[in-house]
Amino acid sequence: MLNLLFFGRWIIIVLLFARPAHAGADDQYYLISSGTGAIHKYSLTGDFISDLVPANANQLGNPQHMVIRDGKVFVPGYANNKLARIDLHTGVIEAQWDLDGARGTAFLRESMDGTELWVSSITSARILRVDPMTGSVLGDLITAGLIPGPHGIIDGPDDSLLVAGGDKVIYQVNGHDDVVPLISVPLSNRPTNMIMLNDNTLLLTAFASNIERSLRSYNTTTGEDLGRYSDTQGSRADGLVRGYNNEILAVFWGSSSIARYNDTGDFLGYLVAPGSQLSGPNHIILVTEPPTPCPADLTADGILDFFDVSAFLQAFATADPIADFTDDGIFDFFDISAFLSAFAQGCP
Repeated sequence: MLNLLFFGRWIIIVLLFARPAHAGADDQYYLISSGTGAIHKYSLTGDFISDLVPANANQLGNPQHMVIRDGKVFVPGYANNKLARIDLHTGVIEAQWDLDGARGTAFLRESMDGTELWVSSITSARILRVDPMTGSVLGDLITAGLIPGPHGIIDGPDDSLLVAGGDKVIYQVNGHDDVVPLISVPLSNRPTNMIMLNDNTLLLTAFASNIERSLRSYNTTTGEDLGRYSDTQGSRADGLVRGYNNEILAVFWGSSSIARYNDTGDFLGYLVAPGSQLSGPNHIILVTEPPTPCPADLTADGILDFFDVSAFLQAFATADPIADFTDDGIFDFFDISAFLSAFAQGCP
């Protein structure tokens, strides 16, 4: 469609074809394997894409968990007791920091305000507070030794934390020295990770060879064991996260598989089935890449059309900064030309 737009001294000729402004986000799963020491990339449908970090003689020291933030992957090594920082795009290991003599560093998460990383040290019975910028250990989240063999940490009720202990107990942490037992899981191997399904139901993975015990739910009010979560489970479960479409993903180290569930325990299929090339997986994270910015989509409706041109002209007439496409503080023909060029190029 050909449009003639009269604006001040200029006649703007625009060929307008409505088109999508944004492509789908480049979402991927990042999966870590203590079996090989690698970090793998998988598609949302479970297809192997590539290695972010190849096995490389296990440079990461039997990594088990990770945090991804600000374009970096942070990984504690269970065997080398270091915290690695890796570039998310290149896979380059930029730094490996010692962790104040802690041993058996396995689990990792961000603090609630995002300013710290918390590292569970199983052998040292500590939860370390670490500066993500420098790798410096800032202290202990709780008094060392209060929770034997701490592993997974999630947010609990009333600003508390829930921590999986190596003594088969889930603890509620209310303060540095305020730690109380909440749930006992005596028939299982050590609990590893957790997610809350609702206000009083906890889903828990355990490093149990018995598939009856590897993935179970518990009532956090009464401590009652609500039974195995699904009819289809693997052995020695570790990672437990929300994935694409809010699915629950359970990582089975013993079965070298990743299973998908809904919130009622229905098995939705495997993201990665047993028998694949995957070896000893521990943790998985969904990374959502934001859409590439599209400066000409001024109406932010995902479509480039006449309404974007109209919005630009109105902004130009009122000297709105969004119309300053050359970013020089002056509103002139060069801004119009830059906008039309961006419009004509479309968006990725």
